[in-house]
Amino acid sequence: MLDDILNSAAALGASDIHFHIGVQPVVRLHGDLTPMENFPALSPDHLKELAAAIFRPGQATAFDRGEEIDTSYSLAGVGRFRCNIFKQRGTIGIVMRRISNHIPTIDELNLPAGVEYLTRYQRGLVLVTGMTGSGKSTTLAAMIGRINSTRRCHIVTLEDPIEYLHHDNISIVTQREIGQDSMDFARALRSVLRQDPDVILIGEMRDAETIKIALTAAETGHLVLSTLHTTTAPQSIERMLEYFQPEMRPVIRQQMAFHLRGIVSQRLLTRLDGHGMIPAVEIMLMNPVVQKKVIEGKIGILKSVIHQASNEGMQTFDQHLVALYNAQLVSYEEAQSQCSNPDSFPLYCQGFFSDIVSGMEG
Repeated sequence: MLDDILNSAAALGASDIHFHIGVQPVVRLHGDLTPMENFPALSPDHLKELAAAIFRPGQATAFDRGEEIDTSYSLAGVGRFRCNIFKQRGTIGIVMRRISNHIPTIDELNLPAGVEYLTRYQRGLVLVTGMTGSGKSTTLAAMIGRINSTRRCHIVTLEDPIEYLHHDNISIVTQREIGQDSMDFARALRSVLRQDPDVILIGEMRDAETIKIALTAAETGHLVLSTLHTTTAPQSIERMLEYFQPEMRPVIRQQMAFHLRGIVSQRLLTRLDGHGMIPAVEIMLMNPVVQKKVIEGKIGILKSVIHQASNEGMQTFDQHLVALYNAQLVSYEEAQSQCSNPDSFPLYCQGFFSDIVSGMEG
């Protein structure tokens, strides 16, 4: 039954499939949830059967102990699916996200040139941020694919679970899954530093220890790429600092100022032509002004700095939203709904960003 549902969902072009007791499987198509009318409502036995088909050895026992399960499932000819199995009101729930077999390029994703620029660094920390479902994993896969096709190096990915499968091209690629190949991100990251890596992908930075090791890896000559669940570039810096005690934050700001190369924050918008989604992207690159503000802890000013450095490849969300609307790639309503200040969006479209620029010092 599971494979039939996944085959149908893939044929529809669904990005996610939801399984809940008492309703038909529900798919997300271009941002909207739609029931799969050709399948029956799911019973408790259906959900147990579906979960059993997905569980890897040992996961059923862990689930019975009350743990949520993050894993993956492969279907020949269709692709891979990232799976989360959980309990809700005493019953089983499952959400599966489709991961294409094709690793898209940066150009195919309509990402700005600044994203490709960040893949050229030999060392430092690069973050891709956004809320769940914003396309972070796909952007990172495209960046790893770019490095894999342009540089001779050793790329190591630490993921929970592994999503896109990378094959050796010019580079050698090692992919390790947390929970299967290593116990946790921090332990895997300590180990990977002894495996002669040049590029390290950390699926997510979840704690202070992982952030500290990632910064150390960037400091010692590795290019480290990772993600955070934040919505803007300045917020990403604030979130990293929140993991540390106040007395440690000046040291962490100093490390970030010297070893952070850039932050790509993104969210997905429905295309005007109805053919899928397109990312709106904020890009902050490290320059002397950004570096100074990070060291000083003046994170709130960074939006103005980014706005005024568009000639250096930086851009705010609002600038990109205006560009996407002007290019007729998204509707006015869609762009305005994602704007940081929807009431000001008409002025932004006319080139007036005074409320953003006014936040800049000096």
